[in-house]
Amino acid sequence: MAIGKTRRLPLRDVWPKEDADFTPWLADNLDELTEKLGFEMSDPETEQAAGSFSVDIKARDGDGGVVIIENQYGKSDHDHFGKLFTYSSILDARKAIWIVEDDRPEHVTALTKLDRDTPDCDFYMLRAAGIKIGDSPAALITEKIVGRNIEKKQIRRAKSESESLRFKFWEQFIEALPNRSDLFGGASPTRDSWISKGAGKTGVAYQCWCNASNVRIELRIQPPTGGESQRKEESQRIFEHLKRHREAIDHSLGEGFEWFEPEDKIVRAIRKTLDRGGYKSDESEWPAIINEMIDEMRKLEESTREIIRNL
Repeated sequence: MAIGKTRRLPLRDVWPKEDADFTPWLADNLDELTEKLGFEMSDPETEQAAGSFSVDIKARDGDGGVVIIENQYGKSDHDHFGKLFTYSSILDARKAIWIVEDDRPEHVTALTKLDRDTPDCDFYMLRAAGIKIGDSPAALITEKIVGRNIEKKQIRRAKSESESLRFKFWEQFIEALPNRSDLFGGASPTRDSWISKGAGKTGVAYQCWCNASNVRIELRIQPPTGGESQRKEESQRIFEHLKRHREAIDHSLGEGFEWFEPEDKIVRAIRKTLDRGGYKSDESEWPAIINEMIDEMRKLEESTREIIRNL
């Protein structure tokens, strides 16, 4: 049985010109990429406008999302990397594919990081060449060099969605403040889990925390400077000062507040967790959650303000 010899060919030997030969051929044969990419594409268009530029191929994935393909003969370069990112942004692409003959390690690293850090677009790099077996017609062979890491993307996307929700929650929190408290006046919305206001003593602050299913308000003691043992001593000193007024503070606060004093931590706190809901609750419930937070924080601030000033 005769077995033909496999020969790997430069793309130019099969498709002499990238724009006039390879790109139109690939647009008509996108199924050649399906196995490597893991999804199908349809409705290809070549040299489609992307602002004042044009992308080699624009297509659609199975969900109707935009897919762009940028082809490059020879070694990967910064110019084509920039084009891929620019076109994906302008066209709001869900998938962006860079096909190269010779991938530089720097571009592989950069595209891998871009894929990991971009929740709404998946970036791919395929290494491509022509291939012949004996006297058979040439064909395209590809190898996936960069492709989305599904687990990392899902984690990143979930994180991004949570950050957006928290920012919106804090926007509403700040909007509600003028009618109920001036403690956090001048504060700005944040994507973090907490919003903080100094209590007039270094390392002491009033903080509101929003979690997915609950919220928390607290007077937090956490000295920022010094060695660990020094910071623990200072934290405990401030906390002991507050504890000498505990009966009066508890009477003002009412039920549900915790005097948080872990042995192995620097932080000390007087805090209360509110289980009405959190930032993942239906937005129609946010006003009630926020109003309760502000009212409880106002009580905490009023019952401890003068005591902290006298430290």
